[in-house]
Amino acid sequence: MASVKSYLASGVNQSLVKRSIKEFDLFLKILFNEKASFEKSWKRVKREHIMNIKGEEYSFRDYLKESVKSNKSKNSILLMLKRLFDYFIMEEMALTGIKRDNPIDLTWDRFKIKVKHGTTREMIPFSVLREMREFLMKEDFSFCKDKQVGVMLYLLMTFPLRSKQVQLLDRGNLDEFVYIDGEMVKNKNGVKGRREGFLQMDYYNGVEKNKREILYINSNKNSSGFFIPWVNCELIEIILDQREKVWNREGNLLFCDEKGKMISKGRIYRLWKKLCGEFGLMVEGKVKYDLHSLRVSGVSSALDMGINRNFVGQNLSCLLYTSPSPRDAHESRMPSSA
Repeated sequence: MASVKSYLASGVNQSLVKRSIKEFDLFLKILFNEKASFEKSWKRVKREHIMNIKGEEYSFRDYLKESVKSNKSKNSILLMLKRLFDYFIMEEMALTGIKRDNPIDLTWDRFKIKVKHGTTREMIPFSVLREMREFLMKEDFSFCKDKQVGVMLYLLMTFPLRSKQVQLLDRGNLDEFVYIDGEMVKNKNGVKGRREGFLQMDYYNGVEKNKREILYINSNKNSSGFFIPWVNCELIEIILDQREKVWNREGNLLFCDEKGKMISKGRIYRLWKKLCGEFGLMVEGKVKYDLHSLRVSGVSSALDMGINRNFVGQNLSCLLYTSPSPRDAHESRMPSSA
């Protein structure tokens, strides 16, 4: 069962989260006219409670306008609460299979601030990233204390995904059909119409003979999810091995502990820091490239691997950071299993 205490222990910025919860609890008491709190009342919060477009009822954005001075602080509170809602939603989903919508939509809820355009993150050279990825996978991820954390980092080093997207990947045990030996097979324990599993099959151009493996990212900043039309044999084996290990655990997360709980971002970061140390990418005890740098580099990696530029732009990133050279594209392109 999700709790604020367990979320605070997962490696988040506790002071920011506590402040955000304090502000939200004050709003909830106004909204529900009772001694409410996030933990007790989060399921009752609707989209219109955060931002009421018609302006007929008092919303959380109205509360922030009155109670918090800077728009930057308001946005920080909204971001902390969105992540907290994500945590509670996914923990409930892991236990019950029920998926709720997050009432906070940062696309519309953010307050206007002056920002610098573009990213300030330095991109990891593709040749270095490739060497790091090969080292990480060596001898069945023997470098990693926990192989599944290594697989999570491998995905972040292969695709331009956010850490949270990898944390929330679904093993597909509740899907109506499940991937087995290149086919989507009826799942006797599946929920009709459910299609959330990370590894699936699809028909290219709707033609059955053009079947191919695809990856489904079940969470996204501005939509419910999207497919990545690229996967190779090596990655399929890695995913299937991970899925088999966790198939009978509680919930539906592809990466989870023995109790079905989500793997924290802190564990991924610690492994990344250890890997950077092996490659001399530390400066005064700090990593030269943070986890977001992987996302920046991953956009280029996706293009290098031959994934369609429009698809990358629409689904994997808000910005294409660079264009690969023909030489890099040729060296790094990996064969599809289709």
